[in-house]
Order: sequence, then structure tokens, then C-alpha cells
Amino acid sequence: MTNIFMSIARKVSQTWILLRDLQAIRKSGAFNQGWYLAKNPDLVQAKVDPLLHYLRYGGFEGRDPSPDFCSQWYLDTYADVKRSGINPLVHYLRYGRQEKRETRSTGQGNKTVDTSNAGFPGEDKTQRIFCLSMQRTGTTSVGKLFRDFGFRWAGWPADQQNDWSGSWYEGDFEKIFSSPAFKWANAFEDSPWFLPDFYKVLFSRFPNSKFIILTRDPDAWFQSMLNHSQGSVVGRTRIHCKVYRRELEYFDLLHSNAIDEEIENHRGSKKTMKLIGHAKHYKDVYRLHNTEVQDFFQRHAPGALHVGRLEDPDKWKKLGKFLGIEVPENYDSRENVSISRGNNQ
Repeated sequence: MTNIFMSIARKVSQTWILLRDLQAIRKSGAFNQGWYLAKNPDLVQAKVDPLLHYLRYGGFEGRDPSPDFCSQWYLDTYADVKRSGINPLVHYLRYGRQEKRETRSTGQGNKTVDTSNAGFPGEDKTQRIFCLSMQRTGTTSVGKLFRDFGFRWAGWPADQQNDWSGSWYEGDFEKIFSSPAFKWANAFEDSPWFLPDFYKVLFSRFPNSKFIILTRDPDAWFQSMLNHSQGSVVGRTRIHCKVYRRELEYFDLLHSNAIDEEIENHRGSKKTMKLIGHAKHYKDVYRLHNTEVQDFFQRHAPGALHVGRLEDPDKWKKLGKFLGIEVPENYDSRENVSISRGNNQ
């Protein structure tokens, strides 16, 4: 009986430690889920939780949680860490930082990473890039280009993990800007950056940034929206209706008990409200967003915005020129993750 109780106690202790370490990594912002999956495509196929995988296996296998922390270097440099059996990033967050231990970023060799700032990684001081394109307009392909050319990318996984869209809806922009994931990244796409009028906040708050907007034929865009969601609204209905200006319809249905708030605002649930029958409305909203963004920057900072067409075969070369990078002639950034990503808002 004593052995049974001891076994149960060990399992409880192990579970508590696991949960504590998961929380420590999440809070630090030092784990970039999108980057980790991009660098480890075998995990996408396996459909495992990327953070849990890194904590339990990846760190010990020499996989890196982000471009700013080299797990293998940390283990090879500090033999006591390797002997301890503690995940290298967890050790750094719990002990190494206070002990002034050095770290290395991915592929950095012997160059020391500056860890003098209180957060990890430190706030990015370089120019930020925001993609303002609406969903179904090449946003994930822009994100792939960011990753391929070494930018610190934040896309839909970061929004999902930090609920930036929820913070935008509540007007709590500082919660977005103060999050470690935002401070770490320097290139952003998808939600919440394209949400209504947010580009004005971004331009005012980060005036040295560059902005991108891709456009496409409105009919093709709406058909892509239908295909993406089988004709239902995309993501959380409350936020979707705010973005696509169907708020009154949403509230009328909600207050008449025609829809269930919890079901409608669960990302993966089957929605009552549909896109079908509202083609002109959605295409007008799409055209208005694209027009308003271009008009705003034309009046305030024409050189800060790059406008591209999704149908343009040279779009990546032109975008590369705007960003100051050389994009090869045969480069293809197409990426469509409709099936695997689900609805992101």
C-alpha cells in the first residue's frame, strides 16, 4: 500500500513540475510555436502539441524553441545542466539567467546573446513590418517569406496563443504590445493587424515601421472565404461580425436568443451565421479596407506602404525590393493552411 501511495505521489509531483515548466515558458514568450513547427515539419505530421514536445523531448534532442536560443549549445556548454535532466530553456529561465549564464541563438557560433534586459528575449529595437492584408489574401505566404528570409515572424499561432484578436476587440492594445511574443517578433501577418482601423494605431505607435498590403480580385477573394469555411462565418462570430460590419445582425440574434453566445464564439464550433447570401456586403467591406489603407498611407507616409497584387507573378520580387532583400527568380512562397489551422479569430 505504501508503494502505491509513493507511486501516486511521484506522478502528482511530476505532473505539477510539468505544468509549472509549461507556464514558465509560456509566460517568458521564449517559445515561438510557428517557428518551431516550421523548423520541425515532422511534428506537423505527427499533430503533437509543439510546446509540450519541446519541453519533454525537443530541448534534449537539440531542437531550438526560437531563433534566439540554441538548446544544444546550452547543454554542451553546461555539463551540470545536461546531468540535471532539466530542459535547457527551463533551466535558463529558472536559474541560468540569474546566474548570468550565456546563451547562443540558432546558428550563432560563439557570439554572445545580450540578455541584459529583464525580459527574454529582449525587446526588438529594429524596424517592424506589418502585413495589413485581409485573410485569404496571401497572408500565410507572406509569413512563409518572412521565415524564409530570417525575419522573426509572428502569425496566426502567436495570435491564437496570446489572443491578440480578443485584446483588439476589447480595446486593450497595450496588452498586445507588451506581450513577450510581440516584443520578440519584427514581422507580423494575419490577425489582428488587418482588423478595422488597427493600422492607424500601428502607424502612430511604431512610426518607423514598414507596412504591406496585398489585394486580389474581390470575387476570387469571396470564393476563397466560402471555400475556407464552407460558407459559415470565420472564427469567433462576435469578432468576425465586428470585422465585417455585421454587428447589429449579431446582437439582434443574440438578444432574441436565436444564437448561443458560447457556441458562436468557440473557434471550432459550427456557426449559425453564414457568409452565403451576403456576397456583395463582404466584397464591399474587402474593397473598402484595401482602399482605406492605401488612402491613409498616401496621405501620411507613401513610402511606408507596399501594395501588391496576389495575381502578380513578380509579387515576391517586388516585395523583396521593398524589404531590402534579394528574392530569387524561382522563389515560390505559396502556402495555404486552411485545413490545418482552422479559424483563427
